[in-house]
Amino acid sequence: MRSSVVASGVLLALSSGCFAVADLDRFRIEDPCRGGRTDVARDLELQLIGLAEHADERVEIRVVDDNRAVVGRIVLDGLRYDAMLEQASYLVRRIVPPGPAYELRLYVDLDASESFESREPGWNVTEPCPSGRVRFERPPSTADIHDPPTTDIGQDFRFRGRSFEPHVGNNQPFVLAVTDVMAGRTVGFYATPRLARPNFDVRIPRIVVPSKPYDVDFYVDVDGDGAYDRHPTDHTWRIGGAAARTDGLVVDFEHNTAFQDVCDTFSRDCG
Repeated sequence: MRSSVVASGVLLALSSGCFAVADLDRFRIEDPCRGGRTDVARDLELQLIGLAEHADERVEIRVVDDNRAVVGRIVLDGLRYDAMLEQASYLVRRIVPPGPAYELRLYVDLDASESFESREPGWNVTEPCPSGRVRFERPPSTADIHDPPTTDIGQDFRFRGRSFEPHVGNNQPFVLAVTDVMAGRTVGFYATPRLARPNFDVRIPRIVVPSKPYDVDFYVDVDGDGAYDRHPTDHTWRIGGAAARTDGLVVDFEHNTAFQDVCDTFSRDCG
């Protein structure tokens, strides 16, 4: 059966002021639904409710702009599910595209094939106002996430992590984000609540464009509090300005202690 889910949200409008030199506010495009800006990428605050039975499975969320292009992908390799709150919550910075509207297409990858099949549960989340705050409660019916059809804009991103022995079996989440440097927008996000092995591969499909540079930021949530903390509390790294090729982007990384601060990629509290 086909269904769409309308997600409500609230966007805190940016405060503005008067300046003697120039009135910069006149260049802003106002969101008619919430009074916020739509000319910039914004954060996605995502709550997933009713997916407890899929907590150990792969969930993919596609961010679709108003031209029905897939402009970002979120891969959750297992959910960080809070049994008390009965939800999984994520903050993905600057992945909501500029524009008056966007959608989320999400599905549970039951067979770990990394592609949607009609027998798998999927949903189309319609968010006409780009608030960035989406509360998804699993509805009784599912949808074909390819209807209406969308287009992909890039090639695959792959991360090959090696020698992560210190973080295996300790329930320490691993989180990664891929940022389009020129656009200043997140195009890929990956999270897993635990690392099962020291050598692992991450694939985020169809998110990088050949010749464009990307920052690849990632961290291990060593204290397991579900939030980014500056090192040495968490282990944090950046591979800066990696250029995608015609066949995509592959990043090979050997665990080390040359930590870098990537707070702004994962947190709003970087003061």
